Amino acid sequence: MWRTFPTRAALLEAIRTTPLPAPPGSRVEYSSQGFILLGVIASAASGRPLDRLVADLVTTPAGMRDTTFGPADDAVATEDCPWRGRVVTGEVHDENAVVLGGICGHAGLFAPLADVARLGRILAAGASPLLKPQTHAEMIACHTRGLRRGLAWQGLDVPGSPVGTALQPDSYGHTGFTGTSLWVEPARRRYYVLLTNRVHPSRARDVSAIRHAFHDTAARIS
Repeated sequence: MWRTFPTRAALLEAIRTTPLPAPPGSRVEYSSQGFILLGVIASAASGRPLDRLVADLVTTPAGMRDTTFGPADDAVATEDCPWRGRVVTGEVHDENAVVLGGICGHAGLFAPLADVARLGRILAAGASPLLKPQTHAEMIACHTRGLRRGLAWQGLDVPGSPVGTALQPDSYGHTGFTGTSLWVEPARRRYYVLLTNRVHPSRARDVSAIRHAFHDTAARIS
């Protein structure tokens, strides 16, 4: 959308007016637009900017002291971006997020391994103090038919899971376009963090085999 709608106002208006690709409830399809919209709704409902809301409700109580929306001084370089005409370093990689100002629901957070691990430990232990038990259960339950999707999380699809099939059936997680992922096994109280740099120097890479091998190997560790 960033090519056709190069301003925040235009892009958000396009999300509002673009027809759905399928009737609600009929198909599972990942949508950055959906996460963008959720971020806008959360900010409007709370009366707080999204970055402040994330800090207040997630990163601060989780002890994720070094997690923030960019720019980040100590981030590794991602793509040699043709659109920007330079190597992207310390700023959000996603082009739609750039148009939206870098603080949005689908992209823009920077976090070191230690902070992602902190979030993984909290989720694997039941999500306290971030969520009440019933809220956590609702978040990770499957709400779709066919491909398994919770509330903003992906379940373990067999076949087709980005992390392979070695994890428990109730596991869930999320992958990032730049080659990152966090996956959680509630039954085993375990979590898996993989941070790669798939888009450096270009996005013409596939880390599927690496993701599968990592999770297959880690799942066998007793």
